[in-house]
Amino acid sequence: MWYGGSAAGSGSTGYYWTQTEALGASGNEQGYWLQNMQLAGSNASGSRYRIYADGQNYPTGMSVRCVYNSRVVETLHKYECYVKGYTHVFLYNDEGNGNRTYLNAWPGDMICINDPNALNMYHTFTFSSMVRYDNLKVVFNVVDNKGKVIETYPAGGLALKEGQPAKFFHKGGTGWTDTATDY
Repeated sequence: MWYGGSAAGSGSTGYYWTQTEALGASGNEQGYWLQNMQLAGSNASGSRYRIYADGQNYPTGMSVRCVYNSRVVETLHKYECYVKGYTHVFLYNDEGNGNRTYLNAWPGDMICINDPNALNMYHTFTFSSMVRYDNLKVVFNVVDNKGKVIETYPAGGLALKEGQPAKFFHKGGTGWTDTATDY
């Protein structure tokens, strides 16, 4: 914050300001005050801050970011699965008529390294979005240590639904299972 011609504060404290001025003052304090919530480390406290004092010119400036005040409750959609035998997970939304929205870059997000021990374990893949995808497809890839895709399954993608009960997929399988049983 810029206050009285110089920088004030060390950057270790954050303030959430209200749009309501703070009324009243104690002792001989006069001026224009703003109410705020001060956050310093794990401590939070309500306070007020004088930005203008009668008879004195305090050039004051602060970095301001608007906080969106929505009456609409935002919903986060979470898609989660557990994958064994693949190093990357690629996602797209199949919009029909050959149109697709790609949700990550090819060959997908890395979930493990290409190592026999790592490939023999289940790894969690999670994707969250404010948009609900009803035709989400997932493609599993094995990428070698030089970045070359050496295996892809399935070619047309496997449907992934929000909150689906069967979330496990292993290399050699044909669909989702509800347990991590090896076949």
